[in-house]
Amino acid sequence: MKQEVLRLDWITKSFDGVSILQYANFNLYAGEIHALMGSNGVGKSTLMRIITGKYQPDSGRIFIGDALVEDLDVLSARSYGIYNIENNPDIVPQFDLTGNVAMQLRQEKEPALYDEAGMRAFTRHMIAALELQDILRDDLSGFAMSVLEKQCLQILCAVANGARILVADEPFSTLDTLEAIALKKLLLRVRLRGIAILLASHSTTDVAQLADRVTVLRAGSCAATFDNPHTYERLNRLIIQHMLGGNGISPAVHSSNVTGREIFRADDCNLADLHTPVSFNVRAGEVLGIVSFGAFRTSICESLFGLGRRCTGSFQMDGKPVSLGTPKAAMQAGIGFMSDDDESQKIVPQFSIDQNITLPFLNRLFPSRIPAPHVEQHIAKQFQDFLLLDENDLSRPARYLSRGMQKRLALARWFCIPRRLLMLSEPFKGLDAAGRQQLEQMISERTAQGAAFIIESSNYEAMLSLCDRVLLIRDNRMLGTLAAPNISKQSILSAVLSDSATGGDFIV
Repeated sequence: MKQEVLRLDWITKSFDGVSILQYANFNLYAGEIHALMGSNGVGKSTLMRIITGKYQPDSGRIFIGDALVEDLDVLSARSYGIYNIENNPDIVPQFDLTGNVAMQLRQEKEPALYDEAGMRAFTRHMIAALELQDILRDDLSGFAMSVLEKQCLQILCAVANGARILVADEPFSTLDTLEAIALKKLLLRVRLRGIAILLASHSTTDVAQLADRVTVLRAGSCAATFDNPHTYERLNRLIIQHMLGGNGISPAVHSSNVTGREIFRADDCNLADLHTPVSFNVRAGEVLGIVSFGAFRTSICESLFGLGRRCTGSFQMDGKPVSLGTPKAAMQAGIGFMSDDDESQKIVPQFSIDQNITLPFLNRLFPSRIPAPHVEQHIAKQFQDFLLLDENDLSRPARYLSRGMQKRLALARWFCIPRRLLMLSEPFKGLDAAGRQQLEQMISERTAQGAAFIIESSNYEAMLSLCDRVLLIRDNRMLGTLAAPNISKQSILSAVLSDSATGGDFIV
């Protein structure tokens, strides 16, 4: 029989009078990977923080094993074997891997004299036990640790401390494709030890590969829990059905709106991390995707917009030379950019939602520099459905929005002003399935009006139905271009994994 290690009964949670969880019921079995899914703002992160002791519920009961637990906080959650796996865990960079293991274990155990030889042998033993030899070394420098290595370190320490439950909120969101595969394999090995894993994700692919069961949240309650059918198509239908209460959204179908007119051209574009210059163009109505694999991390769009490492080369907008290098110059040329960096979005929590949407464009919208509330409300109302809010909610302070809802708000901000060229970095990260469909529809509407898009994404599957062309980059070099209708998962993987790729257009 399955052993229940956690049960939540009738959990409620509100913040400043705003209800987030409404009588949610949930349970978790030993040795299972349980995926938590749902639209942005339905309470997934809040539920996980209650389980890890960061939040206390307003009402309801929490059972860990057979014990009714009251006033669960972070320390008591640890004593019950509940560990949170951060997306980018904090470590001590001055210490190597063994030193960091010692630090994390000493937080849980009675202080003792540090036995370096014994701790190093223990670290090697845990690395071997979890089959992490290809990722971790006992002498790995803290300064050199990647996000994946930090996550593996945190999981190693949790297992060493006798973890019974691991809680991970979007653990793959900060990893590239190969790193995500490595972390998935580790989670499957941890599962075999009888440890329960609660995983929140917006990726149907990840859930189909990993989960034993799936719970879908809707309107602050657990709408459904079901066994994973292990087929992407059926799982996706079930998730969207329960997320939307059976009233599905028709998927946005990307039909090409490309004309022959060139909007933007970059010639001999140099980036510090690329081994060779790149040249490309974007035409009216086109969606150009950029997919990178391996060690490449520099954002081409960020550099074109004048942020981070500057991009050199010659540039044209509508056939006329333009000088890029600052955000002001790019915006004057008709180029917009939404970064994947949450900090750069600068959501002002005390401002209302409609004020946040128009904030970066006050000079253009209001030449007198005096905002008109009725204009802000009119603009925000156009994105009411995308923001999943009632009209009256648009005047609420943005601090009430969840992280996923803030992502929607940032996207609405860049769509509120028409742009000749809009560049989006990882626009689908953090969006649920319905949100991705809505965003695709918004992009389709803008391209039909003659606008162009450049989309950077590490998720090549998001490019399949959206892009007219895709630029592929692997390990700091340009591989080439795929054009519709030859953009497919197979063609992308074939191009990336081919040792003979030398650039140019692929023949598929």
